Amino acid sequence: AKLGWGPAVPFLAHAYQFGIGTEKDIDKAISLHEQAAKAGYAASMNALGGLYHDGRNVDRDFEASLSWFEKAGDHGNPDAQLQCAIHKMYGMGCDENLREAKEWLEKAASQKHAEAIRLMNAHFGGWPPKPPQD
Repeated sequence: AKLGWGPAVPFLAHAYQFGIGTEKDIDKAISLHEQAAKAGYAASMNALGGLYHDGRNVDRDFEASLSWFEKAGDHGNPDAQLQCAIHKMYGMGCDENLREAKEWLEKAASQKHAEAIRLMNAHFGGWPPKPPQD
């Protein structure tokens, strides 16, 4: 990452976040995830969403969490899409919006995300969506 190889930054951030091969350092992980997120890495956007959701070394902030999850979800990250759906279902950092929750779940489920498929089956009539009956 120090040599300018951008794809290494999210992995290095993950290593610091969880103490893999290095001393655990959440503040350094946050800084690296922010750097990677600005460069467009969805995994780091998703990680920042989780850090703000859980309040790890940052103030717990569901609005910031949802914002990061939406950015990652817009980049196609199915874990982030699932988190967007959950935030929308329960009004975490936003008003409750089941229509948007379903849209996010459909995006994640279309990528075969098991938990998104389970939630589609439990709350929205199944997956894949059934065609309208005449």
